[in-house]
Amino acid sequence: MISADDKIDIIYSSYALHHLNPKDKRNVIKQAISILKVGGYFLNADLITSESLEVEKRIQEIRIDGVVNRAKGNDSRFKDPLMTHRFLDELEKNEGDNPLTLLEDLKILEEAGLKSKTVLYFVNNGHITRQSTRI
Repeated sequence: MISADDKIDIIYSSYALHHLNPKDKRNVIKQAISILKVGGYFLNADLITSESLEVEKRIQEIRIDGVVNRAKGNDSRFKDPLMTHRFLDELEKNEGDNPLTLLEDLKILEEAGLKSKTVLYFVNNGHITRQSTRI
């Protein structure tokens, strides 16, 4: 057990938790909560999916355009949107990615014991980033 003096203010996860199944994700978040100070922050920047096919299509367009723009032609895997889409689909399949919808993620956060959740969306250079949660 960690002492109150050893607890930390902020835990940040970036593009990691979507690799976990819901049970493992919940357990990781519970462990994070156990070492956070009261009033601390758990920040999660990650991939999400949408129940809406139209919204999901737009999320993927933004994501792929961002990858292509950042690659600036220097990486043959990201030469154009079609090649990028194929590469990312294969990567996600091979890595067993499991991004959830925002509502599913919020439910997991609640089940893990987070009391207060604030969702933040940023579209920045093709990334959609979400959710800051305070306990």
